[in-house]
Amino acid sequence: MRLKDLTIFILDDDESTLRFIKRLMRSAGSRNVETFANTEDFLNGEVFKKHSLLIEELLLPGISVADLYRRLKPDSW
Repeated sequence: MRLKDLTIFILDDDESTLRFIKRLMRSAGSRNVETFANTEDFLNGEVFKKHSLLIEELLLPGISVADLYRRLKPDSW
């Protein structure tokens, strides 16, 4: 799997950080980069795909990283 084939999701509540990481990922060759200001918007968007990468700020308000992992983890893992 190559970086350009992945969908990259970035979760951070700082708009400048979102823009910076998005530009960085695109300059590295990723074509599909989506940003979210909070975990709830990411989960409500139902956009998570099998071949994707998630970059998340650890201290986002709301849903914890552990809870997010549990919600995303298929029962078959």
